[in-house]
Amino acid sequence: MSGHFGRQNRISSDLSFGSQWINAVNETLTGIGQGLVTNSNNLVSGATTTFAGQTFAQAKSLGYFAQQQFGLDDRLFVQLGARVDRNSAFGSRIGTFLLPKVGASWIVSEEPFWRDLRLPVSTFRLRAARGTTGRSPSSSASLQTFVKSNYVTDGGVVLPGVSLGNPGNASLRPERGTELEAGVDAGFFGDRLGIEATYFDKRSKDLLLQLPIAPSSGYATRPFANIGEVANSGVEVALRATPIARNDVTWDIVSSLNTLENRIVSMGDLTPFANVNNQCFKPGYEIGAWCVPRVVSVDTVNRYALVTDTAENVGGQLPRYEAALGTTVTLRRSLRLYAQLDGKFAFKVYNLTRDFRDRVQKNSAEVNLPAGAGGYSLNEMIRHVGPFFARTSGTAVGATLVRDPYIGPGDFVRLRELAATWTLPTSLASRLGVEGSSLTVGGRNLWLATKYSGWDPEVNGADIQAFLYRADVFTTPQTRRVFARLTVQF
Repeated sequence: MSGHFGRQNRISSDLSFGSQWINAVNETLTGIGQGLVTNSNNLVSGATTTFAGQTFAQAKSLGYFAQQQFGLDDRLFVQLGARVDRNSAFGSRIGTFLLPKVGASWIVSEEPFWRDLRLPVSTFRLRAARGTTGRSPSSSASLQTFVKSNYVTDGGVVLPGVSLGNPGNASLRPERGTELEAGVDAGFFGDRLGIEATYFDKRSKDLLLQLPIAPSSGYATRPFANIGEVANSGVEVALRATPIARNDVTWDIVSSLNTLENRIVSMGDLTPFANVNNQCFKPGYEIGAWCVPRVVSVDTVNRYALVTDTAENVGGQLPRYEAALGTTVTLRRSLRLYAQLDGKFAFKVYNLTRDFRDRVQKNSAEVNLPAGAGGYSLNEMIRHVGPFFARTSGTAVGATLVRDPYIGPGDFVRLRELAATWTLPTSLASRLGVEGSSLTVGGRNLWLATKYSGWDPEVNGADIQAFLYRADVFTTPQTRRVFARLTVQF
C-alpha cells in the first residue's frame, strides 16, 4: 500500500507485509532385490535376497514480514521493517525469532542548495542501514537420534537393536547476524563516471558449527552447537565509467573491489577446538583457519623433516580481497564486444588430491619422476612425504597431521568471459519479418593465472552448513566453455 499525504503531498508512504508457511516433507521408500530366480521375473519380490528401506524428514517454518517506508520530497527516505520466524529445527527451549531492520537514504543532489554549489557531481546519495538476519539449523539437528543396529545371538538368531546416532542439542538456537552498512553513491560529469562505496560490519552470534566428540562417547554423528561471536568487516567499492560515448562508438568500464576481515571474537561456553579437517576455531583466528604442524627445516643428509611441536595457524580459507574488471565496446549500435576479468587473493587452499596421490597412492609424477623431469628434488620430497619429527621433543609425527606442504596460496586471476554480440539492424529485421534478432559467440573460463599447485584454486570441498572446507578433494576444475547463441524475437 502506497500513497502521498501532508502539505503539498510532500510525504510518501509505502507499506508492505506478508506471511510464509513452509511444511517440507521428504519421504523415501526403497526396495532392493539381489539374485533373480529367472531373468524374466525381474521384480524385487522375485529376488533371492530382498531389502526394504524407508526414510522420513519433516521441517516446518512460519514467518511474518512487514516493512514501512516514509519519504520526504522524494529525497529523504526512512525504512523500518521486521521479520518474525518460528521453525521446527529450533531447540525445544527456543520460541519466536525476531529479525528487525532500519535504514535511511538521502539523495543530497536533489536538494535545492546542491545546484548552487556548482560541483561536477551530478548525483550524490548517502545511505545507511542496520538489520538482522538469521539461519536455522537442519530439521533434526536439535534431536537425539538412534540408528538401527541388529545383532546375532549365540544361537545364531538375528535380533533388532539400536546404536547411538547423534546426541542432539536441546538448547540449539538459530544463528543470528546483525549488520551495519553505510555508503555513498556518486556520479560525475553527467554520470559518465560513477562510484559506489560501502562499509559493512557484521557480527554473527550463535554461529552453527558441528563439534568434535570423543569416539568413546559412542555417537556416530557430531552434534551442532552455537559458538559465541564472529566478526566480518570490509569495504565494497564499485566504479563505472564511460570514456567514449559517441553515435558510432561507446566504451563502458565497470570494476569492483571487495575486502573482508574475518575473525572469531568469542567461543561463548565452548572450548576452542580443531576439527578432523585441520580447521581451528579459536578467538582471534579466522573461522575455520588451517591449523597444522608446520615444517620448519629439512635435513637432506639424514633425510627427515622437523615440524612445530603444536599445530599453528598457516592461513585462512576466506579471500581477503576480491576484484573484477569488465569492459564493453559497442560499435555502430550493432556490434557489442564484452570481456570480464576477476580474481581472489590472500587465501589458502588445501590440495588434498596431491596429498593423497603423493602419500597414499604414490602415483604422482612428482614422486615418481626424477627432479629434472618434473619430480620433486630431495628437499621437496622430504618436505612433502617425510618422515617428520617434532622440533623440540624429537617424537615422530604422522604424515596425516602434517598438511602444511599441501596448503598453499590460492590467489588467481581468471578471464571469466569473452563475448561478441551482433544485433540485426532494425531495417533488415523488418524485411525478414521479425521484431529483432541477435547472434552471440564467446567463451567462459578461457584463461587462468595462478601459482596454485593443483588444477584450479576456485574450489570448495564441502559446501555444507557445518563448515567451510576450501579444499581440492579430487575436484574438477572450472569448465571451459565456448558457446553460440541465436535470439529471434517475433
